[in-house]
Amino acid sequence: MNTQKLLFILLIALVIVFIFGIIAGQRGKGAPPPKVSVSDLSASSLNSLFSTRLNLGELRPATGTPAACLDSGNRVFVVPANRSCAYDIGQSAMPTRKLGLHLVTAATTVDVDLRQNRKDAFDVAQTLPGDEPLMLSIFNADDNKTARLTLTCRSNPPKDCRVTIQ
Repeated sequence: MNTQKLLFILLIALVIVFIFGIIAGQRGKGAPPPKVSVSDLSASSLNSLFSTRLNLGELRPATGTPAACLDSGNRVFVVPANRSCAYDIGQSAMPTRKLGLHLVTAATTVDVDLRQNRKDAFDVAQTLPGDEPLMLSIFNADDNKTARLTLTCRSNPPKDCRVTIQ
């Protein structure tokens, strides 16, 4: 048997052991894992390889929301205390964009809500951690719709929330 055939057989065996190891690791963890379509995961994963930083010009204040909170020159959102700011995110030539958000105002929290309007992209609804940035992957929405980013400042006593854009 030549060396190339032996290496090929060894590689196939490692792949099989790896797959069975993942399956075995998932057993006994409580509720069964949710059904996930492999095509959905592959589309999201492949698109995220070709991402760039979000161009702030693609953010437009959503209709029916208070005045804009974005200071694009300083790359910061200033959200009034106990209020929300919402932005529609336009389409881009890039399949995926990245947006890093970092809360810099002490003793406040910011709820981040990102609705992607795309079946193979995850929506995000979480509280912005104060100690490290939150990285969002923003996909182009389906059917020329827009994604929507909403930031809600929670503060007592009332003070504005400053969220830097990375």
